[in-house]
Order: sequence, then structure tokens, then C-alpha cells
Amino acid sequence: MKLRGIALSLVLSSGIITAQTFNCDLSGYKPAEGLKAEIKSTAVVLTWQGEAGQQLQAQFSLRGGEPIVQQLAARSGSGPWIVLGRNLTPDFQVTTGKRRISGGIVSLLKAANIDSPEEENRRKWNIFWDAPLVVPGKNDPRDPPHTEEEIRRASVSYKTDNCKVVSDGARFTIRFNGLTLGIFSGDLEFTAYKGSNLLRQEAIASTQEPSVAYIYKAGLKGFAIEDETRLAWRDNAQVWQEYAFGGAPNDEPVNLRARNRLEILDTGKGSLAVFPPPHKFFFARENEVNLGYVYYRKDSTGSFSLGAMQPEHGEGYAPWGVTDPIWNKRVATAYRQKENYALYNAPAGTAQRMGALKSSAATFTWTSTSSFAILKPSTTIQAGSLSSAAWASTSFTSETSMTTPIPAILAPNGSSSRRSILRARADSPTRTSFSFRLKRSTPTSAGTGI
Repeated sequence: MKLRGIALSLVLSSGIITAQTFNCDLSGYKPAEGLKAEIKSTAVVLTWQGEAGQQLQAQFSLRGGEPIVQQLAARSGSGPWIVLGRNLTPDFQVTTGKRRISGGIVSLLKAANIDSPEEENRRKWNIFWDAPLVVPGKNDPRDPPHTEEEIRRASVSYKTDNCKVVSDGARFTIRFNGLTLGIFSGDLEFTAYKGSNLLRQEAIASTQEPSVAYIYKAGLKGFAIEDETRLAWRDNAQVWQEYAFGGAPNDEPVNLRARNRLEILDTGKGSLAVFPPPHKFFFARENEVNLGYVYYRKDSTGSFSLGAMQPEHGEGYAPWGVTDPIWNKRVATAYRQKENYALYNAPAGTAQRMGALKSSAATFTWTSTSSFAILKPSTTIQAGSLSSAAWASTSFTSETSMTTPIPAILAPNGSSSRRSILRARADSPTRTSFSFRLKRSTPTSAGTGI
């Protein structure tokens, strides 16, 4: 399989644009070189400069009060446009539970003579050992305990009648109103970065209910299944896997325990990577078990969805041991860690950002086993060649305006080889240096190389 791709961004010009009976307010956008907005029929068409001479394009419109991504496309230089998706719907699901302070913390507050409803309400948001979706819960029990009635699940709905575009330096955001996600309500946003193959999709919403803890799924649905459509990811054993969307449709999302929390859609002509936002996506846990943070869902014989997610339950490390006492101790520890799954906090009235990221290369055609590309959000894509030796190393350093270090992604080439990221490090908050050692190998029966 060849990896080629697109990144997503949104940019517009000043004024008011009407498309399909909705107004898009562009007064907050300041035109900049490499950004173009125009109206074609009933869509707002956004074209901008991406990484390494790539041109990117996204078309947005409304259909029955629902925001639609009419088309995502990319090209290298002045080459032909490569379409990665058409008529895509921003998709979100949310699961909510109730945050409670633990009995152990209440006992400590009482012992310190500082227990009060106000103090308990303040401290409950910092509880580490909690699992609002585990009923009733055995570890450090709550009073009253968690119940099934507290757990609610909902999918997104829209009643959108306008959009707004704003820019902030090299960052651009398009916002659609009218989003409802269970007990949350707010806006849908897409944020892109000039010179970057990166799109951030977010539901930015709040709830007025007290004591809410939640997790979410975020993605796009409506991708077409065609003859060359493939989904690729690297599993926890660092073996590349591939799915061609055979078999029956899925009732629920299928989460993948993908290494680097990354899945790659190959359309045959281009590729699109999906991954969760780094750092803020992960709430504190006792361990680092990969629970499967990206998903696909085959919705019908002709279409599917992709996105990022948090599963509803945690896991402990798999137990091991050479004696019964050690084995039993680790079994108990693993079982207890299942209830170390606190979810996100959503204090009443606070804006919650439920997002996923999309990024990819653009129209690179890989050759033999000596080509590679490093995809790094918000910076420049780097491409080069390695020697034909069994082992080779390379590194690069690049400036980024983001305050949080972003990990790099390695996109390996054709079906005759497989590459692995062995090391990546962030040297400072604003300057990120990555070093990679690549090992060349041939595919095995355990998986298909990319």
C-alpha cells in the first residue's frame, strides 16, 4: 500500500457569506497570503497552502440544519486534486456519569474538622480513584454508590443556522452554532493552521447540570467504501495491520489498540490520518494500558466512520507471576485498577472541548525501502531517503509556535518494508527535537506492511 495524503484547514475572507440559507460571518477573519475563500453553488470553499508545497481544500455547507463537510481534497503543487472524502457529517457521542467524593476523603475532612458541603464540592473534582461508569463500585465506595440510572449516553444533533470564521495569527477557526450532545450544548468548530496539514475538529459545549463526569467520541461519518479503500494501523506489537471493510456493518464503533494512537485511511489515491489530541485527551490513570483510542465503524455496505474515542472502562496490567501468591496479588491489583477511570470533569457552565485531529502527507509516491516522511502537526513535513543498510538513523529539529510539544508520526512506505519509531523526545516547550532510528524488515504473516 502507498501512503499519500491531505491535511485539513479552514480559512475565509471578510464579509458575510450566505450558503443554503445560513449566514457565515467572516468579519473576524483577516486575509493572509496562501488563504482563499469563495462561494461555489451553495458551499463555502476554502483553499489554503499546507506543508511542503501542498494545496488543501475543504468545502462546507448546511443540509437540513446540519453542518456538512462537502469535500476534503489535497494536491501537490499544481497537480490534480485528490479527494479524500465527500459529504461527511461531524459525529460525536458522549457518555456521562456523576462525580462523587470518596468516603475516604470525607473521613479525612472530618478528621481535620474542615468537612462541609462546599469543601466536598470543591475537592470532588480532584478525585483520582473514581469510576463513575462502574456500578456500584467496590474500591473506596461512594455514599450513595454509583447507579445505572446515573449513566447516560447520547449522540450529537444539530440545529445550525449560521457560522462564523475568526483568525488568530496563523490559526483559523470556523464555528457552527446549534450543537446538542445529550446534556451538553454549544458549537461545532474546525481549527486549522496555515502551513500545516492538520485539522482539529471539536464540539465546544457546556452543561448546567452539577457533578458531571464524561467521556466522548469524535469523528466524521460518511466515508465511501471503494475498491481501494483500506484502513491501516500499527498494533501494540509494532506490526502493521490492515482492514478493507469486509464483513457485516458494525452496530457500535470498533476501537483499535493502535500504537501511537493513530489510524490511517488509504483511499488508493491519498491518505488521511486520525488521532486524538495529545496530552489533554488523557485523564490521569494508574497505568498506561492502551485501551484503544481510535475507531472505525462500518455503517453500511457502502460507507464508514472514523474518529477518536475514550472507551467506557479501564483495565489493569495483565497479571503475571511464578507463584500463586504473586499471581493472586497482581490479579487483585489489575482488578482494582479497572476502577481507576475517573473520566473528564465538567463543572456546570464550563466549556468542554471534545475533539479529534486529522492530518496526512500529500501526494507522495514512495519508492522501494529507502523513502520516509515524518508528519509533525503544526510544523513542516520532512521527506528524505535512507541508505540501504539494515539500520539507519535520522533526526530533525524544527520550531513550533505551540506551547505543548507534539509527537511526530512516521509514515512508512510500500508493502515491501516496515518501519518503527524507536525514540522521540521533546527538548523544550517551544522547540521540539525528534530523533528516529529506523529498522528495515520484511513483512511477516502477523500483519501487512505499509
